Amino acid sequence: MKRNVARFMVLLTLIFIFISTQADRVMAITVYYYTDKVAILTYHHFDDNESSATISKQRFEQQLLYLQEKGYNFISMEKLTAFLEKKGDIPVNAVVLTFDDGYESTYKNAYPFMKGKKIPATFFLIAKHIGAKSGEIPKLTWKEIKEMQAAGFDFQSHSYDSHQDIISSSIGIKGNALTNSQYISNIRRYEKNDEYTQRIYKDLFVAKATLEKGLQKNVDMLSPPYGAQNSLVESMAVKAGYKYLVTTEYGLVEQMSKPTALKRINAGQVGIDGESLHRIIVAYARAYRSR
Repeated sequence: MKRNVARFMVLLTLIFIFISTQADRVMAITVYYYTDKVAILTYHHFDDNESSATISKQRFEQQLLYLQEKGYNFISMEKLTAFLEKKGDIPVNAVVLTFDDGYESTYKNAYPFMKGKKIPATFFLIAKHIGAKSGEIPKLTWKEIKEMQAAGFDFQSHSYDSHQDIISSSIGIKGNALTNSQYISNIRRYEKNDEYTQRIYKDLFVAKATLEKGLQKNVDMLSPPYGAQNSLVESMAVKAGYKYLVTTEYGLVEQMSKPTALKRINAGQVGIDGESLHRIIVAYARAYRSR
């Protein structure tokens, strides 16, 4: 009798293990929200005083942990560009993390967590402002950048010094430095077309050259400050040697996406937790399926 009971218990255990294994395999097969697409998430600054471009360390970590639990796969920008060039595949529910402006707060609040979780990311740097501390939110130093790069993190361009507004009219109105012709107050005239073109090209070229010298690697991706972009900015970026431009326009990236207009989602803002971020990503994924 005891022997029969023991055999019965062993049989029940084996059945339970089999059912659990099959359930896990079914979940692995069926839990997906999109395939052959990538959600590029954007972050900027970290602080407990949250805003449209600032979130807390706690919110950031909660977002990433929630996405991992829901079955998202964090991939590097290198894997994304290989996918765009049809040189590699990507997993389902693929996500790329990006950080604009090169704030030092990312080193203190995001880098340790991502390093510990082996989550890759790309940081877009304002080349002239690397190491800047006075009169602005502190930026990453070259020492911090080199440490992060050695740990596998990627760095690209956010312009040389165009993350600012310029005087774009004779009455003092200001506009984005990349997409506006400058009004030169001391001689009371606007930039000529060739002057404007040369200014944009020089800024983007010097940014690329500065970063490549410091990073000792190719820099071929640009995040135009504030997402400011027009046909001239795009053409000058390509001329300067950039292959990819990321935008502030919301959406997912497909293999057929225009390389100089890769959409992103601003996840680094007040009010977005992991669940709401998941819903935003899924909503865009569904929009692509319904086209």
